[in-house]
Amino acid sequence: MNQQFIDNLTARAKAAHKRIAFPEADCADILRCAEQLLAGDIADVTLVGDPAAIAELAQQAGINVEGADIFDVTSDDARASLVEPVLAATDIFKEKAILRRAKKPINAAMFLVKAGLADCCAAGRVLTTGDVIIAAQTIIGLAPGVDAISSIGIVDAPGFEGPEGPMLAIGDCAINVQPDSETLASIAISSADTVAGLLGWEPRVAMLAFSTDGSAEHESIDVIREGIRIANERRPDLKIDGEFQLDTAINPVTASRKLKRESAVAGKANILIFPNIHAGNIGVKLIQTFGHADAYGPVLQGFAKPVCDFSRSAPVSEGRQARFSRPTCGTTPRSYASSTSRRISCSTASTPSSASSRRPTSRSTPSTPSAATAEAWAPPSAASSPSTTPSASTCSTAA
Repeated sequence: MNQQFIDNLTARAKAAHKRIAFPEADCADILRCAEQLLAGDIADVTLVGDPAAIAELAQQAGINVEGADIFDVTSDDARASLVEPVLAATDIFKEKAILRRAKKPINAAMFLVKAGLADCCAAGRVLTTGDVIIAAQTIIGLAPGVDAISSIGIVDAPGFEGPEGPMLAIGDCAINVQPDSETLASIAISSADTVAGLLGWEPRVAMLAFSTDGSAEHESIDVIREGIRIANERRPDLKIDGEFQLDTAINPVTASRKLKRESAVAGKANILIFPNIHAGNIGVKLIQTFGHADAYGPVLQGFAKPVCDFSRSAPVSEGRQARFSRPTCGTTPRSYASSTSRRISCSTASTPSSASSRRPTSRSTPSTPSAATAEAWAPPSAASSPSTTPSASTCSTAA
């Protein structure tokens, strides 16, 4: 594990000092996570649930959550307090719908984020990934210019020296099995915003293929080329280029030999976008197995505001890792756990100035990750690598 990388993210999160809403306050591990966040003065905490049940559980488990705010979903007055700020933030819900939905802690937490009363919703220790994603897509919606949620991971590859040293971002290795052109464009845009907000890098996105800039022809390459066109049309401020073979994307010498035009990305890419989940899954495992790389992630991206999904087998330290982000946070496959793979829980997928003011696009229909998600980032040893409780270190950095 690159401890400096983790320490830098932790320092940024503490400096940003955001408020995290936890809708699974009936889980002792979540309360332990909240305890660590409060004790370290890392983030403010809102526990969402039944105050009496939360107090009883904390007492039984010997957990001190003094300093946490509690949103009481059993209180009519508390739920009613959401109506005005939610209606001010969006016009897609009526008052009755807000009052009804807010009886569920996961929905109440999402409403708090939507209304700006919390900066991130962190869940998934008890709830499924589908529960978290559906609530987030329904209430928070997608970021402007994004048609689909996706994932990104950070790779620390020993021996590689690129623009960010041994670090690279890669996606989508967990969510979209066979993305079409619009989805590829969304993955590229979300990944660029995630990396800029989470890591402070200047994003240079390479769209990978078995062809470099027209060196081969196939209908699958046409999908990638159209994705590049759409991404550049939507976000001309970003450096997104391709299609490139891997060596052209990250090796300046190879790029100068293979590419016969100027490119701000070729040879110096710090974000690699795979054409589908097959390539992404294989790529991650190759990097981990033969390159002995550490992989951090995957992070779910594409929401208009930060949403973090824990693995249900996650250690408490992962909850702390729910602190890093600007508008969007993420999800990790349930089997993603090992000594060489660490999870980052939040990321960026929208421009900060517009994320909170836009309503979800008409394409933002609730969806859940594919069955392949569970294996996407699991390293070879994952099946035998036990995890303990959610981690209290990474959803509130640069929101």
